[in-house]
Amino acid sequence: MYYIVSWFKSINAFSTASSIVGTLIGFLTGIYIPIGSVPEAVQMVIKIFPPSHAAVLFRSVMMEQAEKITFADAPIAVLEEFQVNLGVVFKFGDTILSSNASILYIFIFMIIFFVLSITKISKKKV
Repeated sequence: MYYIVSWFKSINAFSTASSIVGTLIGFLTGIYIPIGSVPEAVQMVIKIFPPSHAAVLFRSVMMEQAEKITFADAPIAVLEEFQVNLGVVFKFGDTILSSNASILYIFIFMIIFFVLSITKISKKKV
């Protein structure tokens, strides 16, 4: 976020962008609408949006106990469908993305934006 914020020159521009980005993040992480209820194209955008991977990690931790209790006698396919529809896990084709893959994905984007931020700061005139 630092890299994005570094482009704003005024408080008003930052405030406006903050409102827009905050709302966008809410939709693209599945906070406002469950991921399974949006079209496939939007689901793909959600799956490549780095903050949505952080949301997946939070959901998996926070819902783990409730899922064990609720789906104790249910077939695995029912639990998997529930998790995919609510964005507890991401599914690419027939493969469910592991938590480690989401962590790696987030880490890669952190490195990319860290390098971009350092580059932008080093070019900034004091």
